[in-house]
Amino acid sequence: EVALALRHAILPKQYGQEYGLKCEWETYGVPEYFVTDRAKEFKSEHLKQIALQLGFQRRLRAYPSAGGLIESVFDKINKEVLSLLPGYKGSNVQKRPKEAEKYACLTIEELEVRLVRYFVHHYNQHLYPKIQNQTRYSRWRSGLLEQPELLDDRELDICLLKSTQRKVQKYG
Repeated sequence: EVALALRHAILPKQYGQEYGLKCEWETYGVPEYFVTDRAKEFKSEHLKQIALQLGFQRRLRAYPSAGGLIESVFDKINKEVLSLLPGYKGSNVQKRPKEAEKYACLTIEELEVRLVRYFVHHYNQHLYPKIQNQTRYSRWRSGLLEQPELLDDRELDICLLKSTQRKVQKYG
């Protein structure tokens, strides 16, 4: 999952007309830093090799409270996208609509379209909380010293593949 998320972040995003986008999702490129919590998949040898090959630094956040920025994204998705979907149950059992499952009728493809639209039309265009008068997208653009390098998607896939070492012995 981590390699797939990195692939999506690094490559330019290309969506068809069925997404109904009014603008492009233009953020892409190899990150300078990759800050994560201390989950085992982020401390893996596989991710260390990916970071080495692509040239970014891995940083493990020191304290759980340092993850507020990431957790706020999930909170926004939950409040601004998921809670508006038919069949949404929420985490509060007392406030949960009766028979919510009866109205749940969204495919994974439809959910993807809604999430992509949310990020392109709303989240990336919304003001960055720590800097006034700058959207998240314009903040990303202002931090670029040059246009990000376009990586070949096939070479990136090979880089992201998990490799294992095996010892071949005489009898198997």
